[in-house]
Amino acid sequence: MHSKFVTRKRIQTVTGLFNVFFGIVLLSLLSSFLFSFNANAQTLIPAEPVKVEEFELMPLICVTTKVGDTCRLKLSVRWQTNVRGDFCFFQNEQEIFCWQQQKQVKQSIEVALVKSSVFSLKQKGLDKSLIQQQVTLNYSQSERYRRRLRSQWSIF
Repeated sequence: MHSKFVTRKRIQTVTGLFNVFFGIVLLSLLSSFLFSFNANAQTLIPAEPVKVEEFELMPLICVTTKVGDTCRLKLSVRWQTNVRGDFCFFQNEQEIFCWQQQKQVKQSIEVALVKSSVFSLKQKGLDKSLIQQQVTLNYSQSERYRRRLRSQWSIF
C-alpha cells in the first residue's frame, strides 16, 4: 500500500512538473510571438502618418556644355520627418540610397544626370512619394544656335 501511494505521489509530482514546464515553454513562445508581431506592426504601420517636415536638395541646377553630356554633381540631401522609419531616396523612380530607422538626415550623394530628373523620398516598401523635387539640367551651348566667333559686319 505504501509503495502504491509513493508511486502515485511521484507520478503526480512528475505530471505537475511537466505541466509547469510545458506552461512556461508555451507562455514564452506565445509572448515572443506577440512581441515580434507587435514590433513588426509598429515598423510597418506607424502610430501616426508620416509627414515630411523638411526636405532640401542643393543644387537644383546642373550645367553641362551641350545636349547629351552627362552632368555629375554632389547633391546635398537634407530631410526630416515626424517619425523614425525606413526611407529611400529615388531619382526618376530608381532607388539611389536607403536609410534605416532615421528621422532626419543630412548627406551628400553623387548623382549623374543626362536630363532633368525628379528626386523623391519614399517610405521603404511603399510606392507613394512623400515629397519630390526636380533638379534641372541646363546647357552652356544652345542646341539651335552657335555663338559667332566674329561679328557679322566688318570695316574691311
